[in-house]
Amino acid sequence: MDFNRYCKECGHHIEFQYGEMTAYCPICDKEIQRKDTIAGYTLQSRKEQLKSMHELMCNANDENIYMTWIYLMPDCPSEEDIHDIALNDELYNECFELFVKLIETKKKEAIKRMKALKIYSETIRQFKTDDLVSYSEPPMGANYWLDDEQKEIVRKFEEEYNALIYFGMRSYTEFGQLDSFLYVSDHEEEWEMDNDDLKDGYAIAYVYNYDMPDFSELGSISVQNRFGGLVRVG
Repeated sequence: MDFNRYCKECGHHIEFQYGEMTAYCPICDKEIQRKDTIAGYTLQSRKEQLKSMHELMCNANDENIYMTWIYLMPDCPSEEDIHDIALNDELYNECFELFVKLIETKKKEAIKRMKALKIYSETIRQFKTDDLVSYSEPPMGANYWLDDEQKEIVRKFEEEYNALIYFGMRSYTEFGQLDSFLYVSDHEEEWEMDNDDLKDGYAIAYVYNYDMPDFSELGSISVQNRFGGLVRVG
């Protein structure tokens, strides 16, 4: 039995007997051929996924990414455009694969930086596979997942700057409680310089001040590895 085919007309799950090329669709009330089915997702699921992918690409604030994306997806696609792509296995798969390639660029760069900073391998794995961002607590650099308040800070920052935060460090200072969030910027032409700075122990960060939020700022900070975590030293 093949349990991963769906009718192109109604999106209903279709069961094909082994070796058979036609099967009955109870919603359309007719026999349909295998070529008239969708693999993997229902038609509606594909359409919703395509819309979400297009919205993310529109919000990427990167002309190169967007121009690459609309090579496959029409600029300002209509419902009919979305429907036609969702029906076409080849076009849908091309869109999905391109989306993954474009969206993963910053993440790959973030993982590269985490390895350069010698962050604990399990923390890197959790970021890579589960999108879990961690932060270190002083003085020993123990790693913890972000709490809900931190996640909201990260979400707002990433949305405003189209950046990707990959790690954080907490510090307690005379200026208040600070979280320094390391991030990959939207300016790919600056990444080489950012990586050179990492070799000298400096990283670009968004420093959030909990006691005086208006004094939160972007800048370069000095960091040190401590038992697989990071601490800010300057």
